[in-house]
Amino acid sequence: MENPENGNLSLRTQGAWLLFAKVVGFGFTFLLPLLIVRFLSQENVGIYRQAFQVIVNATAVLPLGFSMSAYYFLSRSTGLRRASTVFNILIFNFSVGGIACLTLYIFPQLIGNIFQSQEMTRLAPLIGLV
Repeated sequence: MENPENGNLSLRTQGAWLLFAKVVGFGFTFLLPLLIVRFLSQENVGIYRQAFQVIVNATAVLPLGFSMSAYYFLSRSTGLRRASTVFNILIFNFSVGGIACLTLYIFPQLIGNIFQSQEMTRLAPLIGLV
């Protein structure tokens, strides 16, 4: 049952929103490759997949699991200490992301040499922004 005074939603409502989000995510996961293959040339699909692979791997590796420390520290801290913990995690993630972006902007040939593609070299600064 919903409690509008506290802003707390019932478990059923939270579960319904989670189910809705999962169904929408599945729909995008299913439809996006079909649309990409339909509207892009074979060469552009390959470039898209390479860029997507770089982004997914960087997203998984660059945070170094630092954000997972939030589960340990946030459950044990209160008030100002909790806010500083979240702030430190955000600062770390922005710093690592900024270093990666700067690296790809200064040395775009890093990705181009890995994939042996001039197009990936051209797209490297844009990939760094993501």
